[in-house]
Amino acid sequence: LRSAEALTVAERDALYAKALAEEATSVDATKLPDDRATKLFKEAQRAQQGGDIAKSLNITNTIIKDYPGFAYGWSNRGNLYVAMQQYDEAIADYAKAIALAPSGPETWVIFLNRGTTLALLGRDLEGIKDLTSGLTLNPINNDRGAAAQEQILKVNRGLIQMKVKDWAAASKDFGDGLRLTPDQPDRWWVPYALCLYEVGKADEARGLLEKFDKKMRNPPSSDAKAALAALASARGDREAAETYFSDVQRTKSYSSRKFLEQELHWPPKIIAAIATFRR
Repeated sequence: LRSAEALTVAERDALYAKALAEEATSVDATKLPDDRATKLFKEAQRAQQGGDIAKSLNITNTIIKDYPGFAYGWSNRGNLYVAMQQYDEAIADYAKAIALAPSGPETWVIFLNRGTTLALLGRDLEGIKDLTSGLTLNPINNDRGAAAQEQILKVNRGLIQMKVKDWAAASKDFGDGLRLTPDQPDRWWVPYALCLYEVGKADEARGLLEKFDKKMRNPPSSDAKAALAALASARGDREAAETYFSDVQRTKSYSSRKFLEQELHWPPKIIAAIATFRR
């Protein structure tokens, strides 16, 4: 047998996760165990909401030390680590929370947070897997809540699928999200429209962008305006293209292929269309 010092980080994490899971079988890991824990948890939340991340972290460390079987202590510290851009530490804490409450009522949120954090580190396929896991968990016990749960998971999965250039899968996830709230424009409508354009649905893409543009004019979205300009140019309407593009901020950014590919994760067809327009 090897000593504890000889174990790899992965092996240590696996052993710890197993211990947490065993502890979770004897108590409800999603419930605060006593009044003191409840008071500390509320204090940590107030500090976080007030922007005092350091104070919230200090209190949350106490919660984890004194109540290591409370899953949301770990997940909340993960959220704090994300706010501090300490992503590896956040992912480790999310893993411990999931081990404690693998099917808790809020575990889908932990999968969501870990999945999006993994994507920040470029671990996109792992992120997609986490968001898919969140979709398999028990939905919120009312239609509106279940719909919101499905939408936020699918929209975020769609955004990560754009990073791995799976335009069809991203389009499907965004489409599912749109069907849940067809009259509530959101920023993700723009990447959805660009995926539609990439998979050959130019008219749908244009319609969605125009609907978004009409309802989200204060302030206008530069991404939407640039995309509308590119689509207008592609169909030969130079005047409309110039009008749309006149509302774009940071116009030079939209002439940068690197910016469009690596920052916005735009698909090839719209990048080609805007490049042709800008020439």
